[in-house]
Amino acid sequence: MNNMAFFVNMPRTIVLLLLLVLSPPLFTHPAKKFVLADYKLIKTLCHEAETPKTCLSCVRSSKGSLQADGVGIAIIIVNCMMDKANALKLNITNLASTSHGNQKSICERCIEDFKIAEKELVLAKNALHEHKYGEAGSYVDKALSFGVTCRTDLKSYHDKVPSDVFRDMKIFVELYKAAFAIILKI
Repeated sequence: MNNMAFFVNMPRTIVLLLLLVLSPPLFTHPAKKFVLADYKLIKTLCHEAETPKTCLSCVRSSKGSLQADGVGIAIIIVNCMMDKANALKLNITNLASTSHGNQKSICERCIEDFKIAEKELVLAKNALHEHKYGEAGSYVDKALSFGVTCRTDLKSYHDKVPSDVFRDMKIFVELYKAAFAIILKI
């Protein structure tokens, strides 16, 4: 009789085994769709900015980008701007250590400008967290103005300034364009 019970329950056992074997694809498939949807949001927002390659590069560099909404993506780009401002501040500090006269004083002003830009970007992030998008845009604008002033001042010393400083300044402006465009969309 025990053998008979085994055969009667065999279809149930097979069904349970099939469910166990097939369940991982059933549960992971919706997650893949979710990730694709977020990647589409990133692509859409970055392609609406003037500088999609810089935007995508920045956003992809963040671990949490695929879970980010529009505000989160804007914050990621502001973080990239902060990183770039910090790198510029350090590179210009190195340049100032070997500069003399007017070039040295311009470098020192630029260092202070990028310190202020970093503070403005922190304020922009806070405003984004509080959903105060107008304020966030204003802070990002102020941060950009310090970078543009520095670039304009250093252009007269173009031959004495490492090319990577100007490249980073260009990326800083591109990140601004992306951040501002996304802030306008959210």
